[in-house]
Amino acid sequence: MRDFTTRAVRAYLARPYLSAAIAGVIFVLALLSAAQLRINSNQLDTLPADSPHVIEARKITEMVGGTGFVIVTLRMQERDAGDEIFYRALELKRNSQDEEADRLMNEANKIYKELLPRNLQDAEKLKAASDELVAKLIDLDDVKYIRHKIDLDFIQNRILYYMEPADLREAFRRIGIKRDELIERANPFFLDLGQPEYRLDLSDIRTKYSRVGKKEIVDDYYVSPDRKMMVIVIKPSFSFNDIARSQAFLKKIHHIVDETGIADRGIEVGLTGSYANYTESYVAIQKTIRPTMLYAMTGITLILFLFIRRFTLIASMLLALVYAIVLTFGLTYLLIGELNLITSLFGGILAGLGVDFGIHLIFRFREEFAEHPVIPEAMTRAILQTGPAAAYSVGTTTVAFAALMVSQFKGFSHFGIISAYGIIITAFSMFFITPLILVLFQRVYPNLLQKYVTGDRDHTMEERWERRLNVPAIARITILSVLGLSIAAGIMATNVQWDHDVRNMLDTSIPSEKLKDEMHLRYEVAGDPLAIASESLDEAKALWEFFEPLPDHMAERITQVVSPWSFVPPWNRQLQNRALIANFRRQNEVIKYGMLPDRYKPFWGQYQRLVTQQPFWIDDVPDDLLDQFRAAEESRYQGWLTFVYPDVTRLYNQRDLVALDDLVSILEFPIVGKHSLGNMAYHANAWRNYSGRPVFQNQALGPVTQEDLQLSAAEHSAIIDMANHADEAFLKNMHLTDLVTETILKHRPFENISDLQSHTIKARTIGSTLLVAQFTRIVLEESRFIVVGTLVLVLIILWISFRNLTSSLISLAPLTAGLILMAGSLPLLDVKINYFNVAVLPIIVGYGINNGIFVYYRFLETGSVFRALYHTGSAGMASSLTSLAGWGAIAMTDHPGLSSMGVLACIGLVAMMFVTLVFLPAVLVFLNQRWPNMILRLRKAHFQHHPHTETENETAAPS
Repeated sequence: MRDFTTRAVRAYLARPYLSAAIAGVIFVLALLSAAQLRINSNQLDTLPADSPHVIEARKITEMVGGTGFVIVTLRMQERDAGDEIFYRALELKRNSQDEEADRLMNEANKIYKELLPRNLQDAEKLKAASDELVAKLIDLDDVKYIRHKIDLDFIQNRILYYMEPADLREAFRRIGIKRDELIERANPFFLDLGQPEYRLDLSDIRTKYSRVGKKEIVDDYYVSPDRKMMVIVIKPSFSFNDIARSQAFLKKIHHIVDETGIADRGIEVGLTGSYANYTESYVAIQKTIRPTMLYAMTGITLILFLFIRRFTLIASMLLALVYAIVLTFGLTYLLIGELNLITSLFGGILAGLGVDFGIHLIFRFREEFAEHPVIPEAMTRAILQTGPAAAYSVGTTTVAFAALMVSQFKGFSHFGIISAYGIIITAFSMFFITPLILVLFQRVYPNLLQKYVTGDRDHTMEERWERRLNVPAIARITILSVLGLSIAAGIMATNVQWDHDVRNMLDTSIPSEKLKDEMHLRYEVAGDPLAIASESLDEAKALWEFFEPLPDHMAERITQVVSPWSFVPPWNRQLQNRALIANFRRQNEVIKYGMLPDRYKPFWGQYQRLVTQQPFWIDDVPDDLLDQFRAAEESRYQGWLTFVYPDVTRLYNQRDLVALDDLVSILEFPIVGKHSLGNMAYHANAWRNYSGRPVFQNQALGPVTQEDLQLSAAEHSAIIDMANHADEAFLKNMHLTDLVTETILKHRPFENISDLQSHTIKARTIGSTLLVAQFTRIVLEESRFIVVGTLVLVLIILWISFRNLTSSLISLAPLTAGLILMAGSLPLLDVKINYFNVAVLPIIVGYGINNGIFVYYRFLETGSVFRALYHTGSAGMASSLTSLAGWGAIAMTDHPGLSSMGVLACIGLVAMMFVTLVFLPAVLVFLNQRWPNMILRLRKAHFQHHPHTETENETAAPS
């Protein structure tokens, strides 16, 4: 191998112009390839393609363009006292200080109530502005629909049918008392003895039915309850993951807003929703790429000047580094085709890590060139001396990165893949391009290297220092000190925390994110709901019956569910209310318009509309209410959507996200739901008359006392008898859906309610919230395996490197100590592990073993710890600092998740640099002093495997 390497390097450098031409052609091809590389911001593509979440998300995306919205918000620019308190509460909410935030919100709402007349006037201005905007926005391409108000006439005219029969009965009772009083007072013989007039108060009932879900039905517009914000909901016909299309779409909206001049009227317009959130996050990431590379390259250059101080040598390394980065990105385009959020910043990492190999090569080259001032000869010797250590260092580092390749999250797996071959490419570039550039420099400036490199260092200095210092004593003190620190760090490491708050990993500083938080707090509802696709309206109704009313175990995490069937009350409730309304009308027949006091006459027309309505079905609901649930006509997936709105206070903690995912991601619900059973129970008497059997079968059935279903024994028996014997006409006459009717006819007879409800439908819930939950779940499950797997693979590489267990364990000593020190420092620095920076842990393992191999190899070569540290330690410190520069640049980014990766990597690198340059030399001195024969055997074994290394010190050095 030595002879082959020697011939290859000399042949390569003997024809520098030909070699440069070949390298140049490769560079140009790689540059052309890299120029086509794009960042794929589609978050779905980072999750496993065969994941049911991803498959369902793509299906819903094709149905209606995804689950998100563009939300245009309108607010008055002028702030009042209530706003000042509100925004303080909002800031506390962002910092998870919920109790204090709730207290301030109560204060703000009191002020808002006092200022309600003024706020109502402002709300009218917001409504007028929204009408003007919608008139222009509706003409945009890619708009599926726009909602800024809803025609509430359909609901308001039928509000009596939405009420619970008990509430309607109570309302009619109170009105009846007032009616009787009016009739009594209208009697000419009425004697007024000063008795108080009955005060009709329906405010409690009106409040209860003032909303459908979270939407007020007292105002057509999507205005917040405090009248401080107005929203326009836009549903684009494409997915929010299509960033380029989203950017163009949002730009058009901004242009329309500017055209209308709304800002000149004191109205502030903002954009939020998933489209704005994802686009602004993407733009923020893009803006950090160039500064990150600039900071990394600047830091690396300064460090190289500090340690090498020779422009020619530094320039050759930096040019080789740029060459390697371009080749890596060019190969990435050919192999993967794109970058993602994490791999987009890989250039800075590769710059810091890749230059390490060049540093060790240049440090050794300077020594060899001082003795053999011919570049091919000096470089050949330098490559032969540093090559084995570099090869094994490449192996361990590559293994550390490659451990991420097994991750199901492509952000990590692609990062591992690109890093693995990027390190190999960079090492080859440093060992082949750097020498080539130096040869070309010498051809142009023959005496340049001779002048500036020869005599760079005083090679006797380390010997003088070694004689002056009591190295063994210093080593023992160092070992004891590091062991003490490690014990303390190990104790502190028990306090390392995992940060489950996803807000600390997302860029919450972007305007759309702040606006989203404000909207959540004002409307008390999530802006981007989860979605469930159903193939038919019948399936959607079965799903609606499963959710309405929400079971107790779901109510704590879900605030509301909105379905096409939200606008259709259960049929049995409508029939009960129809009977109550008819009876109420009969009682009021004696009331004539002229009998009413003047204050009640304006309500006469409304009364007539309310009491003349008839029960209605889904076919009667206006299309503008149903269109938001309907699949696009051009989609190959047809069906209906049901929207699930999670509790906004539980969208940030990972445990809550996973609990929500477990709760709703896979749903199995009966075809014959709660409303259908209630409807059948209501028709028990009708069935008794229709069937002619006064006594039902299954009289032994007991009552049903489920969490969300209560039936008496008689109702239970009637339902089962009806299901087993009723014909199709009777079942459909009860307004059971075709799906329910077919299921009953196909599968009867049934023994009980459980048997009747045993036929189910499965559905999957999808949304950006659950995709985040999937991401955190994957990372949490894989993190332990990846870290442990990395350690095992590194140990295997070390065994291959040294073919000796003792040498492998010696090389692991600094890694172990470094990991303990790093873990112990995290609580002191208030740094937590999260779902982004956990990917850095296996990389730190690779770093931790990297420089240690170079130091240990130099020790085996020279037999002197002091000489190994003096020559290789400087290179190790320089390489560690360049890696710190790369990761430090990432730590400076605005994205909290990426920044946390940089911070953790910097802490780990500092710990590894300390143990490599302080603890490892002390261990080697101690072993050399205590067991010199063992060290001698290790050195001889090293010479057998690497006969080209220097052998002038084949006995253990006294240090």
